[in-house]
Amino acid sequence: MQRWRGAQAAPSGWGRAVVTIGVFDGVHKGHQQIIGHAVKRAGELGVQSVVVTFDPHPSEVVRPGSHPAVLTEPARKAELIEALGVDVLCVQPFTVDFSRLSAEAFVHDMLVEQLHAALIVVGEATVERAVEDATKRAKRDLKKEIRADAREMERAVDEA
Repeated sequence: MQRWRGAQAAPSGWGRAVVTIGVFDGVHKGHQQIIGHAVKRAGELGVQSVVVTFDPHPSEVVRPGSHPAVLTEPARKAELIEALGVDVLCVQPFTVDFSRLSAEAFVHDMLVEQLHAALIVVGEATVERAVEDATKRAKRDLKKEIRADAREMERAVDEA
């Protein structure tokens, strides 16, 4: 198994891949199923399988001072992931700047442009979080838009 520090470490000429994303701390049975499915689909498509995980744990960056329990040390996690038949383990540095990437930028810039994802495999919890985040963003954007329109209306009324 190849090990990359960040998606930018993907070699030039890197082909298409099936990519799965997660912290995968513990590499428990649920994680094994997700990773195993990605490996299976990569084999069916004749492409490489890539597991993207993060270091440090995202919670440490988005909630400074929170120190989530480490269920599996990084070296052991890599061994467990390798045993599942994965071709590449990409450990993405999780920084404040990285945490500010939009979902669209993350998918396009990292998964599509750098890792050449032909297919992205995620667990149900990831999908649920993405839907919740998208809903929150949509509500926040709508509130900003409504406030902006209200301010425009206030100025128009004041000027009349």
